[in-house]
Amino acid sequence: MSRLKKQSKHNVANGKEDLMRLSFELYELNDEQKDLIRDCCDVTLPFFYRPFDSIGAMQAVKRNDLSWIENYTHIFCLRWNAYLGSDEEMRAEVHIGAHDNMLAVEFHVADKGDAYAAPQ
Repeated sequence: MSRLKKQSKHNVANGKEDLMRLSFELYELNDEQKDLIRDCCDVTLPFFYRPFDSIGAMQAVKRNDLSWIENYTHIFCLRWNAYLGSDEEMRAEVHIGAHDNMLAVEFHVADKGDAYAAPQ
């Protein structure tokens, strides 16, 4: 790839980052809102337009590393807790398919005092 083409790609990437940052500032978005927008731009939209070769079609779990989805579900639950009663909290459980190619997240409301027991 020529130096000019590399520079052009770099400039486009920087322009996209600047545009996203300025949009976030304009609308005064919090971290959770920014994460949702980045996820939509980086995963959901590419999967919609290229369902067989986008990041959304990749293996869901590698080497049993669930940290990326656990971080996401943690933020999601924190955001929902604001809408629940003071004695309730949102909880999540991650389920992985047999070949690590499918992932599901189960969300449920629980009493804060209850010990966590996975739903059956």
